[in-house]
Amino acid sequence: WSHALLYQIIPSSILLGALIFGTAVVAPIAITTLGETNAGSFLRKYWIVYHRLGLFGSLFIFVLTLAASTLLQNLDTSIHLLALATFSAICFFFGLKLIPEINAARDADQNDKFKKLHLLDVILVGLAQLAIIATIVVAVTF
Repeated sequence: WSHALLYQIIPSSILLGALIFGTAVVAPIAITTLGETNAGSFLRKYWIVYHRLGLFGSLFIFVLTLAASTLLQNLDTSIHLLALATFSAICFFFGLKLIPEINAARDADQNDKFKKLHLLDVILVGLAQLAIIATIVVAVTF
């Protein structure tokens, strides 16, 4: 591997680990420890921070890729990495924009709307995480 590619692999791996930890560990512990009412208050703030982490982490990887692209001989690799970081950032951006609507639907007892918006956010986060995984794969294989 090129040293430049390590600048994508390490931050992408750290970001992915933090995101997975947040959904697999923090959220379930909050719900079981705080109860549904208190957990809801905590998680409303937490998901905003989570999405911002994903957004700014993706943008950071984008900037690292731009910086590293001057060191990379393979323009195709840089283009793939930039596209994946951009896609991930867009997913987190739109997920962040959905949070107020998700909360409003929950508050208004609009369960169908809440479920649809929440599912859309889960899909966006999942796609963003897949893009981060793809970033790692591209950086490792090229």
